[in-house]
Amino acid sequence: MTSMTNLALVYLKEKKYDQCIDVCDRALEVDSSIHKAYFYKGKALTEKTDYQKAIDVLKQFVDLTTRKVEEKAKAEEEAKLAAAEAEKKA
Repeated sequence: MTSMTNLALVYLKEKKYDQCIDVCDRALEVDSSIHKAYFYKGKALTEKTDYQKAIDVLKQFVDLTTRKVEEKAKAEEEAKLAAAEAEKKA
């Protein structure tokens, strides 16, 4: 999926907003957890002045990113607790 988001970014930089949105949509059909696809699509929609759709897509980006950050923090905390438990037993 990295190649698809890279292609979307190229289209975005070249101001080919419809192509960018299309590539992002295809990437999200395959994996709806690709946060860059939401971001690039939201940016392209903003550039096209389709602000309501951009807001909706960027809200999805924020929600997904927030969940990923929370999951990472939880995993790190669990790893710390497990390490502390292992150290107590050693």
